Amino acid sequence: MFYYGQTVSDRYAPYTQNERSVTDSILSLLNRGLYDEAAASGSDYLADNPSGISIYYHTGVAFLKSGKSEKAEEYFHKYQGFITSVIATGDGKSSESAYIIISPYDENTIIQFLGYSVSQQVMKEYNGQYFDVLTAITQTGDEKEIYFNIDKPFGTLSKVLR
Repeated sequence: MFYYGQTVSDRYAPYTQNERSVTDSILSLLNRGLYDEAAASGSDYLADNPSGISIYYHTGVAFLKSGKSEKAEEYFHKYQGFITSVIATGDGKSSESAYIIISPYDENTIIQFLGYSVSQQVMKEYNGQYFDVLTAITQTGDEKEIYFNIDKPFGTLSKVLR
C-alpha cells in the first residue's frame, strides 16, 4: 500500500528522481570502503524518496559492512517488502500479468532480484496501457520477455507536457 500510495501524492515525480545517480554514488563509496558514508547517503535519499527499492538494498549492504547488522536488517526488510509488493501484482509474462511499477528504476531492480540481466528494452502500448518489455537473459543463458506496466510513471509525463 505504501509503495503504490505514493502515486497520489503531489510529490510523485518518478522521472525527476535521481535514483540511478544515488545508486552509483553508494556503490562507489562501498567500493572504496566508505561504508558509513554510503549508509548515510542512502538514508538521506530515502528520507525524501521512501520508495527507492534498490537504495534500500544498497543501504542495507552499507550498514552490514559497517558492522551495524540490526540497521542493515531494517533496510533489507523494507527492500524485501517492496519487492514482494511488486511481484504480487503479476508474473511479468504478458501485458495482462505485467508487474506494476511506480518508478522506471524499479524494472532493473526486479530483473536483478530475479537473477536476470537485460539485453533489450522496448516500450509498447496495448489497449491504452503502456508497458516496458525487457528481454531478460536467465542464468542458463535463455531469453525471456518480462512485462512491466508503466502507466503510473508514464502518466506523469502527460501532466508535465500539458
